[in-house]
Amino acid sequence: MADSKSKNLSFDQDKFRCPICLEEVRDPKDLPCFHTFCKSCIQTYISSTAACTGDQSVKTIECPVCRESITAPRNDISSEEWASSLPQNKLIVSISVDMEHSENTNCTFCQKSNKAVEAKHWCKTCMESMCDDCKSYHSYVPILQSHKIVSLSDLGKLKYDIEIDEPCPLHKGKYFEVFCEDHDQLCCSICFATKHRTCRKVEFIEFVAAEPNPKCPQMTTTCFIDALKKLEDIQEEYKHKVQNLNSRKQEICACTEKKIDEIKALLDKAHDQWIKQFEQNHSDAVGNIEIASDEVKRFALTVQEAKTLFEKVLEHGSPKQIFVTRCKVRHQISEHVDRLRNLKIWDVVDDYNQLDTNFINQVCKDEKFEDVILLESPSTTIEAMKKFPTSLLSNKILQRRAIMAEKEWMKINLEKVSQYKLSTYVYFGFFVEDTKILLSVESPPALQVFDVTNSTARCVYTYLCPSAP
Repeated sequence: MADSKSKNLSFDQDKFRCPICLEEVRDPKDLPCFHTFCKSCIQTYISSTAACTGDQSVKTIECPVCRESITAPRNDISSEEWASSLPQNKLIVSISVDMEHSENTNCTFCQKSNKAVEAKHWCKTCMESMCDDCKSYHSYVPILQSHKIVSLSDLGKLKYDIEIDEPCPLHKGKYFEVFCEDHDQLCCSICFATKHRTCRKVEFIEFVAAEPNPKCPQMTTTCFIDALKKLEDIQEEYKHKVQNLNSRKQEICACTEKKIDEIKALLDKAHDQWIKQFEQNHSDAVGNIEIASDEVKRFALTVQEAKTLFEKVLEHGSPKQIFVTRCKVRHQISEHVDRLRNLKIWDVVDDYNQLDTNFINQVCKDEKFEDVILLESPSTTIEAMKKFPTSLLSNKILQRRAIMAEKEWMKINLEKVSQYKLSTYVYFGFFVEDTKILLSVESPPALQVFDVTNSTARCVYTYLCPSAP
């Protein structure tokens, strides 16, 4: 079926096309790799891509089709000369000739003598049109006698039985003459003399082609059709792969973008929670410091008022008033200090610390950021305030009380310095104020407070007990 289809193909439907311009090839030129191009196309390609390689600075190009490296005939050759030096593909020219559409209907050989003579014949070997007279020259010249000449009126013969001497790509001016079966190579006379003289199976191409079972491997158009079909299937497969890759790329990009949006949303949520918590902690820390500062300010106001009052009393008051004022001021400041000591505001924040800033890991692990650590330091404010009331014990009575409070009374020897006669037996007694003493009496069993301001002790308060305390 493939053979029948190929036979039904018209000549115009399968023209030889240049791989560069994709148009019908004009003035076909062959590269050593046997790929054919228009002369103008390959000349333009040479001028744009020729480059020097190696230490010898030899110009080279790559075949536009198979990428084989092609070396220039000489280093100083121009692109036009290089393109012109390439061998013409006479086979394609001969196969592609169509005299019905050709503008050259005159004898080519007569035109060279500036004569316009109608051409009636076509030499398939010379690939030139000729008149009757020029045709007769072919029969006189021995080298031309083997050329195949057909009438231009017989288009059927014009397109068939084409026979062109194929040039050797390695040796300019030489043509393929023999076939080496050992190496499966077509050879010119120089190729045979230099590389194939020792080969055992070398024959003239005419003999090999005339044998009923030629030794040259046979090929049919079916091979090419099948190969083209497979190549087309491969290209279609590549096309589907590209489409699949494009589709998968879009899916993966969309999925990635979605995941990134989710991560961004999670980061934004964690950041919002973190900033709210940090703002709250910062507000509490600053507020606590402001409260402590305000309490210190209030205590300073108490001290300032006490200072003003005490200065005036020292200046204008009596000894008794001075003593009373001292006692009142001391109690006022002590009570204020005691109240401040009970407040839970003195351990204030003095710095922040952020140990870990790897927020990605924190979000992945706990879906939140770690809170900023508040660094608190023990306050020295209360200690400073506690020392102040102690410094007020500057009079002798207060100093005596402070000293007496530190003594271990069970280990000291007491010296009697004064005596009061009481009506009952007393177990013990101690001063509760500067001029008052608390006594434990036997009859009646009670605790009694005596005023010892003067030499006569006077009971000012009695607390009855079930037994002698």
